[in-house]
Parts: sequence; C-alpha cells; structure tokens
Amino acid sequence: MILHTILSAYDVMLDEHHPLEFKSIALKQGRLDFIRRGEEYILCRLDSTNPYDYLDPRYAVGTPFKIVRNKGHRV
Repeated sequence: MILHTILSAYDVMLDEHHPLEFKSIALKQGRLDFIRRGEEYILCRLDSTNPYDYLDPRYAVGTPFKIVRNKGHRV
C-alpha cells in the first residue's frame, strides 16, 4: 500500500492491539524505513539526497527485505 501523505506510516496505521515494528537503516546519502511483516521487512519510505536512489528498483516502496546483521553491515 502506498500512502500519499505527510504523516508517518506509524501514525496512519496505529493499532494499539497490534503494534507495528519499524526499522530505519542509514544509506550513504539518506535513509530507508521499513515495517516488519513476519520474517521480512517491507520498504515503506525512502529519504535520500541522491536522485538516483529514487530510480533504483531495489528501493521501490513495497520491496521486501531480509535484514541481516553481519560484522557491522546491514541489509
């Protein structure tokens, strides 16, 4: 689902009985925000000062990611 709003997904989808788990990961020139669904995270927002990040299909809203922590590296 794509939300065309300035409100965060947390504010729009807040359900006190089933709270959502959010995660943010820093990019070189921005940030990725995810919502957890089961074992994977769904990309819900991209903030970047690099215009090419918005053209990169890896950063398309709705893309599923598995976040792995490995020796200081993420995603």
